[in-house]
Parts: sequence; C-alpha cells; structure tokens
Amino acid sequence: MLFLKAGAAVLTGNRLEIPAASAAPLMEKLGRNSRLAYFDSSRKAAALLEITDSSIGTRHAYLNVSPVKTYVVSPLIVDTLFSRHTAFTFDKSFLNKLVRLSDSMEIPPVSLYFAHDRDSLSITVSDPMNTLYSRIVLSQRDLRAYSDDIIGVLNRINQELRDNPDPDYTRLFSPLQNVFARLPLPLSADTAFRRIDAYYEPDAGGSYPFFPLENSFPNCFVRNLIPGGKSNFQKKNRKLTLVYSQDLKFAMKETGELIEYLRASYKLESYPENVFREYQSELESANYFHYNGHGEVRGGRGCVLSGGHWTERLADVKNMRLAVLNCCQTGFQAAGIVENLIRTGAHYVIASPFDIPDDTAYSFLKFYRCFNPENPELSYIISSLIDPKLPLFFRLFTSYNSKI
Repeated sequence: MLFLKAGAAVLTGNRLEIPAASAAPLMEKLGRNSRLAYFDSSRKAAALLEITDSSIGTRHAYLNVSPVKTYVVSPLIVDTLFSRHTAFTFDKSFLNKLVRLSDSMEIPPVSLYFAHDRDSLSITVSDPMNTLYSRIVLSQRDLRAYSDDIIGVLNRINQELRDNPDPDYTRLFSPLQNVFARLPLPLSADTAFRRIDAYYEPDAGGSYPFFPLENSFPNCFVRNLIPGGKSNFQKKNRKLTLVYSQDLKFAMKETGELIEYLRASYKLESYPENVFREYQSELESANYFHYNGHGEVRGGRGCVLSGGHWTERLADVKNMRLAVLNCCQTGFQAAGIVENLIRTGAHYVIASPFDIPDDTAYSFLKFYRCFNPENPELSYIISSLIDPKLPLFFRLFTSYNSKI
C-alpha cells in the first residue's frame, strides 16, 4: 500500500492530482495495489482511499478515488514519518500500528523508578491509567543473584550472536525475558503500545543490573532516564559527525551510504576511528553523532574504541540532539559512555547492550529513512514499528532534571 503525504498530491473531492514529475515513481510504488493512505497532518487524519480509475495528462496524473475509511493520526507522527520522504510503501497493518501509536501518545506513560536504598534496590511502579502504585524491594543478596543470572544469559546471547549471524531472535532473547519475569512487577507481558519511562537514581558505582525492558515488553516504547539536565542548543547547525571503524565489515559501507543519503540535509564530517582522537573537539559543535565502531563493557562501564584506546569519555557535546552508538555493548547500562554523553550535553543516546550482528548494525539506514531531527524520540519509536529488531538491540537513553 502507498502511504502518501498531503502536498505530494492534492486531493479534491474524489480526485487525487499528482504532478507529472512525481507521478511515475509514485505509481510504481503503488504497484498493483488499488488502495492508498493519504496523510493530512492539518486534519489529523489518514484517509484510506480506493482507486477506481486513473489517467495521465501532460502535466498531471489523476486518480479517481472513493473513500473507504478515515483514521485519526497525530500530526507529530505524520510529520516525523514523512520528514524526509513524501511517500512510502507499507502494508495496511502498519497503518493500524500508527493509529495505535497515536492513541498511546495521549496516555500518560507507565513509570518505573529504580533506587538504591543502602543494601537493597527498590522498584516503584506507577501507572496513572490504572491508578496503580506498587513498590518491590530486592535485598542485596537477591539483587546479586538476579544480576549474575542476567549477565550469564547476556554472555550466552552475545556468544551466539558472534557465532551465528542469523539466529532465531525469539528463541535467542526468551531466556533473558524469563529471568526478568521473575521480578514481581505488576505489568502484564502482553502490555502493548504503552510508553514506559524507566528512571534511575544517581549511582556513582554504576551497579544497577541490566533491566531488559525493551526485550520483555517488545510492543511498548521504552525510555531509560538518567540524571543530567538537557542543555539548549547554542547553535542549530545540522552538523552530523560520523565515525567508522575500518575493520568492521559493514561500518565503511553503512557510513558511505549514510553520507550519500544525508548529505543534502546535513553538514557532514566523517572520520576513521583510528584518527578520531585528534578531531574529537569537532563534537562540541555537532548536533548529531553516529559512531560505527567497536564497543565493550570494561570494568562495568560502556566504552568505545577510539584511536586504538578504549574510552568511556569523548569531548563535551554541548549542542548535541542525538548520539547513535552503533557499537557492541555500549548500552548495557548507562554507566560509561552513555552517561558521559548525556551529562555533557547530549539530549538522546541510542546504544545497544548486545554484540551487534552486521545486518542489524546496517539497519540504521531504516532509522534515518524517517528521521526527524527535531524529534529523535518519535523517530526511534516509528522506526521500531518499521523494523522490530531495532528496539530489541538498541535502547533509547535520555535525562531528567528533577530528583525522584
């Protein structure tokens, strides 16, 4: 089915008028499908239309259509989905997902608060929709056993990802979900299309265990929030800094394609990882950062390989809206590179707790396909609907200002 943004064509009554210059590619995208979805953000709606006839003139193509159904879709979703392209092809189920996402944006998120209380960990769950407020406490002994189990499962997952480039992801992640299910959280595994905000109190030791919310609630939208106030842009320059490792199979290829894909919209700078240490000061003025390189947990903290050295700290990122760490294990928990990026000024960080297979690392082209630079969070959510592997492998981190 063709998803078309208002403006790319003009709908007047039961007639859709398409400029000749774009008619051929749009008709090719439509294929043999007799239906299209026409998104109009000003009307907060998507009209499902049945094509009854078509004709092509010298300056325009005309489609005679009849309305089938109208869906309510948030203008934010429409503007983000079509932020780079005016047309996409998806099946009808994706339209239904967008509608459910639109509905969920009107619902307050479920909040989970993780806090250390001396020798224990408390988890407080708040759901305004169900007037739910619940608190559980894990003793230090239980927390250590639980954490050891998760790390053991995580190590087995990473080993299989290294050995098998195309695993059965449902089977692969189910042991991790089973461990997490032992926590007596008052949330159902079939919870869907809800936003979940996971708040983590300050913890100098970085000793929070990995809580695989993204894997345990794959149909929800999870934000991991850590302390560190957002800074305002000093200058919006649409500058995107790309760093790539020359010894990773897909890193150079993906970086090259990202450059071709984004060069018309961003001021791009790219550096091989082995020389980037000399140019880290460039990050101080970058609005966006994408790192295709090696990552690892060292001493319980996420690190990246830069200039042949493992580091958890890059230059201060005063103007950064989004940092994407397409690197193994950097998102295992916030401690390390993620925490340092956010505390020095990054608004959002996307990172993975796992070893990243080549095909998954390469999937960020899909993320940038509908990337709205003013709303990276919604871009991440919509991309996760397009490619369900994205939230399985990559977590979204941001910050909060006030104390829990």
